[in-house]
Amino acid sequence: MQVGFELLEVPEGYETDLALVIAPYFDPRFAKRLIKELSPNRVRFVVDDGARPEDIDQLLKACGKTDVKVALAGAAGIVHIKGFYFEFVKAEGRQRRKRRFLFGSANATEAAFSGKINAELIADVDLTAGNDAELLGYLEAVRDAIDGEGGGRIKAASFGPLQHPPTLHMPSFKIFPWLTEARAFDTWLQRGLLAAKYRDAQQFLNVRVKLKSALPKDLVAEIFADQGLVDLEARNAVRFPYIGQLPLEENDDSIASQWKSQYCVWTHLGEWMSSQCHRTIGHTLRAKSSPAREAKVNELLDHADDKKWKSSRRQAFLGALDQTWQRLTAAEINPADYLLSDGKGVDRAAFTKKFDDKIKADLCLAADEDFRSRYVDGYEFAKLPRFRQDTAAWNSFVRSWGESIAVEAAKPNTRCKAAKIITSVFDAMGLDIAEMDADDITGKLSKSWEKTVSVADEKKTLGEFVSGYFQPPQK
Repeated sequence: MQVGFELLEVPEGYETDLALVIAPYFDPRFAKRLIKELSPNRVRFVVDDGARPEDIDQLLKACGKTDVKVALAGAAGIVHIKGFYFEFVKAEGRQRRKRRFLFGSANATEAAFSGKINAELIADVDLTAGNDAELLGYLEAVRDAIDGEGGGRIKAASFGPLQHPPTLHMPSFKIFPWLTEARAFDTWLQRGLLAAKYRDAQQFLNVRVKLKSALPKDLVAEIFADQGLVDLEARNAVRFPYIGQLPLEENDDSIASQWKSQYCVWTHLGEWMSSQCHRTIGHTLRAKSSPAREAKVNELLDHADDKKWKSSRRQAFLGALDQTWQRLTAAEINPADYLLSDGKGVDRAAFTKKFDDKIKADLCLAADEDFRSRYVDGYEFAKLPRFRQDTAAWNSFVRSWGESIAVEAAKPNTRCKAAKIITSVFDAMGLDIAEMDADDITGKLSKSWEKTVSVADEKKTLGEFVSGYFQPPQK
């Protein structure tokens, strides 16, 4: 039975002229497979207007040299249609153009089309110019809106019966050219990021030693610690930092508190920051220990092929284990209760392999630009989950964002730049933010996002003022 990618096939004797994909969510792997299976002359995507610039860039790169354009779909909520329209052509003979339409629950993702992950409904129908002209007109209007620089509005329509049933009821929505600026308040929020301290790097540049027994808080723990074998919270393991410890200031969150209070807005999901803000100043938002972290990563990368350096680090690790074994023995404590033994002492062969494997794993991590950035900066910025289709959850998130703006705006000396600019713009519009609750604030932002406002002799849309909240004020 055909499912997913198997449905992307070219009729015998034809080539693919057009692949039109309308789906809120997408991934580069789907795009690559689409290109591979159909080899289309043109590819046109319509995706959710909350798509982030970096995701669009990856989509475009996945299409290679194919003629590809991406446009955004906007509605009061989310344009949730999933439709895939293909036109096939041949140079001669009868029926030189064939048309096919896939539709159902599947997004333009590998998870939806692989048939191995998601359980999706996918229906397909062949269309003809004579019998299905109205539906073809709808799809061609979408295509023309993508190709046109100004976008356009797609009108709702129902078509049926088609030459091949069923009847289709197609939605109304707007199409916008792809721009990095958000055209709506909800879109701006959806593209945001959640800032958090990066806590998953505790094992990086450290060799973890699992203990045979839990480490008691007495002389045994002191002996391990004296040899640089740091006690872990689980107490059934220790770690050995083979490129030195980070300074104690790595746990000082005072710098983060300063930039979070300025550039983030608290929500019940975490500290929200706009994607524009992160692209512009994200590289400056670092922990105090960032220089030390960067130096450690560079030391590892600089010695990636240095056998002598690796040997010295390995010997330091094995030496720490040997010294721990000897001191435990001297204290009349059986070291084999905690450490692997070869019957004579520390099992050096097993720990040598553990160290060598760890070096290889850490080199792979250090070469990963995304990991290296999170580790060095000490913070990560996770994409806000795409959940606008869940109205209750989305409204709860928006309300918590608005509540924070209301709280910060009420402070006489707030550091929150978003609250400051919203207050200034509302003042220019004759609105007193002190008299507005969270729903009033977010409702006004949503309804007036594209309204032109004059603030301090500068005229822009409300959205342009607010989305630039992180920028220094114009002089």
